Amino acid sequence: MKERIAAGAAVFLLSSMAVAQPAPGDVARGERAYQKCFSCHDLATDSQPLTGPHLGGIVGRRIAAMGGFAYSLEMRAFAGQHEIWTPALLERFLADPQAVVPGNEMGFFGIGDPQERADLMAYLRAGAETR
Repeated sequence: MKERIAAGAAVFLLSSMAVAQPAPGDVARGERAYQKCFSCHDLATDSQPLTGPHLGGIVGRRIAAMGGFAYSLEMRAFAGQHEIWTPALLERFLADPQAVVPGNEMGFFGIGDPQERADLMAYLRAGAETR
């Protein structure tokens, strides 16, 4: 009996792990996902920041280091703990900005759908700053 329960639990765990992993991100879908960002974040690296800093080249960029933008104390403290926006760190932030940087000033609840985050990350990694 215990073996059947353990086998059932293993099958459930493996099947839930497969569901939890999103497919590779799609750049075109990511461009659509970016529509949630564009009112506050520009992609052009040579533009004046909007409400938030530009997102062109964000993957691999130093955190809270863009000149001409007044980052919150919380974001600057976070930058002291994490040097750059790695793909994994940025993905976590996109999922729940307040959980990753409590008290940050970004009025965005995050992107709960893992596939939509993967798509947005693909768009940002694909050199969206040149669009």
